[in-house]
Amino acid sequence: MNPVQRRQPTTEEIAEERQPQEVYPRLSRPESEEIKAIRAALNLSQQEFSIGIGVSLNTVKSWESNQRRPTGRSAELLAMLKADPTRFYELSDD
Repeated sequence: MNPVQRRQPTTEEIAEERQPQEVYPRLSRPESEEIKAIRAALNLSQQEFSIGIGVSLNTVKSWESNQRRPTGRSAELLAMLKADPTRFYELSDD
């Protein structure tokens, strides 16, 4: 084989490359009552909580009134805070 030429991958190698490398569990999005409980555990107003997690006051209100559900990074952050609400105080530490 010429050193410049590359070997063609086998069918097994191609199939292996197409397999997902990691499988992440589906994140459950917190319910309105769980969000209220996180905030209550921290003894924060909706305004203080919204500032701390970097969302608008209206967003927190809509989550807590069950009009909307958190998604993406917000859902991840709330899941972390549900497990340990005191981590809220680490959010603003640089």
